[in-house]
Amino acid sequence: MGHTTKQLLIAQGHLFFIFALFSVFINNKSLYESFGFFREHPTIVGFMLFNDILAPADSIISLLMNVLSRKFEFEAGKSCCTVSQ
Repeated sequence: MGHTTKQLLIAQGHLFFIFALFSVFINNKSLYESFGFFREHPTIVGFMLFNDILAPADSIISLLMNVLSRKFEFEAGKSCCTVSQ
């Protein structure tokens, strides 16, 4: 039914979105200045802040992916039983 392909494409899109968002986030000079980094912009600090901000949204996305996975499992089980009868 193409469930694996659909989930793979969704995961790839999600990963691309996270990397794109991180590149915008890491280049935000005002973010570093608000935490006291005026001259240098440590990447690890940007990564830690990005991780803290992304965690709640990632939990919601993880929940939605689990719901989708359960839906796909139900569809696969339903189509398996209807084909064999």
